[in-house]
Amino acid sequence: MKEDSSFRKHVSFLPEKVETLMDYRKPFVIRSHHLVNLAGASGFSPRDIVEGTLVAVGMEGHDYFTDVLGSTPVHVARFEASLTEFFTTFDKLPDDYPVKLVAGQKDGVCSGCAIGKHCSEKINLLGDQLFLADFDAVSEALGLADQVTFELEYVDTSDSGRVKTLSAFTTAGVTRSVLGVLSKQFKDL
Repeated sequence: MKEDSSFRKHVSFLPEKVETLMDYRKPFVIRSHHLVNLAGASGFSPRDIVEGTLVAVGMEGHDYFTDVLGSTPVHVARFEASLTEFFTTFDKLPDDYPVKLVAGQKDGVCSGCAIGKHCSEKINLLGDQLFLADFDAVSEALGLADQVTFELEYVDTSDSGRVKTLSAFTTAGVTRSVLGVLSKQFKDL
């Protein structure tokens, strides 16, 4: 096969970028309003977290309950398994592992929803943005703001079309530090 020299004219690798390319790991994605679940999870087993989430979902009302948990024990079991995997995976990440906090995009919690219609509504995207602002404020207070970067993205919502939003990139260690503060704030409520 003949090498395409036109491609090589447009691509160059800078030596300082090689290490970054070799260390690439797919970020662990957390929907920003699910930070509450992670912060509230501090000191609890995955089973405790699942049970608490099931109670909270039930308090939201029938439509939300059905959207998240469905109407059969199979749906509930799938949600429980997805939630357990999400929490245990995050818990096992090394501190330097990349984390992406998203607004209006699905994560491992969303993937377990029976229907998941609420996951793509604009009102939840707005809530995500508020949690990103809280994350930013706490990371700044902890002196970790230089380890959090933000990026403008576009997401599609089911009720408002394509909208602009922000995502944050950081590490599991920074996320855990911020969650430690958020956890104390939630316990004081």
